[in-house]
Amino acid sequence: MTGSLPVTLGKQDFGGREGTLLTFKLHVKNDDGKPREQMYKFNPPIVRKF
Repeated sequence: MTGSLPVTLGKQDFGGREGTLLTFKLHVKNDDGKPREQMYKFNPPIVRKF
């Protein structure tokens, strides 16, 4: 996982089995080199991109 600071932390309700999970946004560059935010969800011990 690569990106730049700052990282934005939060919580989001995913409903169903997952419920409310911690999330974070990492600033990454797309294929064109332009910056964008990529969100990840943390369901211990697994981190998934969405």
